[in-house]
Amino acid sequence: MYTNEGGSRSNWKVIGLENLFSVFAPKKEYEEFKPTSYLGINSIPASGQAGLIIENKNHILTENVNSLEQYQETIKAYKDLYKQMKNSDNSDYIKYISIFKNKGEKANASQIHPHSQIFALPVVPPMIDKRIQIAKDYYLKNNENLFDAAIKQEKIDKKNIVFENNDYILITPYASKTPYEMRIIPKFQSSKFEDITQNQSDNLAEILRESVKRLEIVKTNDLSYNYVFNFAPVNSDDSKEIDKYYRWTVDLIPREKPIGGFDWLSGIYAINKEPSDCAEELRNAG
Repeated sequence: MYTNEGGSRSNWKVIGLENLFSVFAPKKEYEEFKPTSYLGINSIPASGQAGLIIENKNHILTENVNSLEQYQETIKAYKDLYKQMKNSDNSDYIKYISIFKNKGEKANASQIHPHSQIFALPVVPPMIDKRIQIAKDYYLKNNENLFDAAIKQEKIDKKNIVFENNDYILITPYASKTPYEMRIIPKFQSSKFEDITQNQSDNLAEILRESVKRLEIVKTNDLSYNYVFNFAPVNSDDSKEIDKYYRWTVDLIPREKPIGGFDWLSGIYAINKEPSDCAEELRNAG
């Protein structure tokens, strides 16, 4: 169990608990697992850890009225639980740690109480591998960090910027998958979320709160969304190299409608609103 500093089961602001309905098997099953193979695809056991982060005592509180202090406590919990999982007794098989939030029925949320989740995985998700490779290829070709280049271009264009502070910029991505999708990019180079400073943590709380608040103002009816942290792998032999060109980010994805067959098949997402128009609405919602 995790509670904010000085907290207890009866006196807490944010609390972390083991997920009793975990999708993962215990470590023992990992050690006893006998791998199989199918057409060159190798199986591994679904071993890992799953935790819940309860963000507030108030069962019906919506995130847009959550205080900045509450967001700061939540980010602190994310950071502390990330470290705990990374350095746990089971860290020998943990390759990736994921923090995410499902809000609303369309985003696959099973409870309305404000909460998010943290998973420790025995594999690196393919999408993360792809992002890292794209960042590496750009770095090797241009001798420049992809994320620095993106921030520089956004500052020139201005039209997709929603909000920024000293440490982060909030944008609607150029190639958004859905209207009002947003991305938080650190202005500093960091592939290791656990190493962010107190100021960087507080500024992340501010900009995450701004993103959720503005989305809830613009999209008032039956809002569902996910936000996901795109971290680098943990316990990787390449961590020093990855730190040169990869940077963790946060994506906030509204979920207004199910993914269609073409989108699912092709990975090409058809949207009916320009990201720049969405950014303008979100800016004005501040």
